[in-house]
Order: sequence, then C-alpha cells, then structure tokens
Amino acid sequence: MYVNIKMKKYLAKYCEAKFGNPVRFPKHSHLNVLIYEYLIHKDYIPGENVEGNYITLELPYFTRKNVNYYNTISKAGMNSIRSALNNLLFVEYYRETIRKYKRGETIDSAIWHFIEKYSLPEDCFATFRKRIQREMNQLGIPGEKIMTKEIEIMSDSGEVCPPDVFE
Repeated sequence: MYVNIKMKKYLAKYCEAKFGNPVRFPKHSHLNVLIYEYLIHKDYIPGENVEGNYITLELPYFTRKNVNYYNTISKAGMNSIRSALNNLLFVEYYRETIRKYKRGETIDSAIWHFIEKYSLPEDCFATFRKRIQREMNQLGIPGEKIMTKEIEIMSDSGEVCPPDVFE
C-alpha cells in the first residue's frame, strides 16, 4: 500500500535519493512510528491527483494495524513526517558541511557537494547557505568571514590554517 505526501522539491529529491522510490524507511526507524501513529481509514479514491512535488511512501507492515484498512495518513501525520524528514535532511547537511569545512573546503563548495550528492535542485543553494549562516550566527561565529575564509589562524609552526571553530 502506498501514500503520496506533498513536500518541497528539495526534500522530495533528498528522500528519493536516501530511501529509494517509492520511499521505504528502515525497519526500526522513528519515521515508521510516526506513520503508525497517524494511520487512518479513508475510502480509496482511484486516480487521485499527484502532480507536483510528491513522494510515494510505501506503508510498512504493522502487526496491530492492517494497512489495507488503515490506508492513509492524517494531515497532522503528514505534517509531522514532513517536519521529521526536514530535520533529518538538515542534520545530515550540517554534519557533512561542517566536516568538509574542517577539512579545508569552503562552505560554498561543501554546500554544492551536498546538493550534487543527493541530486537536489540547484535553486536550493540559497536556502542551504542561509541555514548554515543562521546556525553559525547562533553559535557566535562570524558567518560572513567564515563563508569567505577571511579568518586566518597561525599554527604553532607559523603556517596559516583554517579556523577550527567547531571543536
């Protein structure tokens, strides 16, 4: 049984790249718990319109809920799943971007690498860059200087090395 969930284009692309098409979450994923909690019964309407940015989600097998009867997810459930997927995406994005930054790449090249890795649309670059700047500002790190690598730190040997601000 499958359910279609509408979401932002970059999030739909990320889900398809990470979990396949149709999207199937790992067996013991917290996302399956969300699906279980928000499964509801709805009479099947053939030929529902699924144009736009949707993911097709395969409903997992549950021993206590028959997905042939509980065949869709409530609106609140879809919002919770979208929110959880968005959090998952950005946690992975921050982790990879910061890791690459610590290895000497610029933030912009790290963002592009992440976009290419998951075949995300190129127009999401500004969104991703804004998110990383916001996080750095919350940590008290001067975002613009880090974005352009204007900060230089001298090592004990006198060599210039990138700032290691996340340790």
